[in-house]
Amino acid sequence: MISTYEKANRSKILAAVAVLAMIACVFVAIPMDESDAAGDDITYVSGVIDKDMAFTDGNKVVVDKNLTITNGATLLIGYGAQFTVNEGVTVTVGSSTVAASLSISPNADVNINGSIVINEKGTIVAGESGEPTTKDFVAGFNVDGTMTVQSGAIITYNGTITVGTTGSVSTTSIGTKISKITETTIDLMPGATLSVRGVAAITVNSVS
Repeated sequence: MISTYEKANRSKILAAVAVLAMIACVFVAIPMDESDAAGDDITYVSGVIDKDMAFTDGNKVVVDKNLTITNGATLLIGYGAQFTVNEGVTVTVGSSTVAASLSISPNADVNINGSIVINEKGTIVAGESGEPTTKDFVAGFNVDGTMTVQSGAIITYNGTITVGTTGSVSTTSIGTKISKITETTIDLMPGATLSVRGVAAITVNSVS
């Protein structure tokens, strides 16, 4: 009886393997179109980032709820990555006592439709330049919402920030807490606003 049981089960196992082999052959025979690859996936980010995080070439990131970068962490938006802050959403970088950084490559695609606030211990710095691999990728740093540089905060972008018709960029300074924007070009679309109270080593272009 034992040998009969083993033989019967062996036959079942062989049959199952044959079925799996047929299924495997079916999947192998159907090539995947590159346009359907995982690169089209969107990563949604919100809450608190308290340790270093990086998004790189091909990543698509959407901040759909408020986000705070804190605890000395750096959020890296590398070349070829897309980073969008939705309307009504705020990204906060650092605080008056805790450092944090947002590192953005000049060859990333950044769209601020909501708000970004860089607090006293926060910074925006230029990330690594590189060539995106995505076909027809368009890089840019676009502000159609608001960007506020609080007293003591620093922006060193080494690229161009385009402020849209509904966008605004403002910096504030109080006493010895001086905000700084350096090595940055700002293009102002019709209706855009720029208010600078602090150190500004920038080039400003009015775009008609």
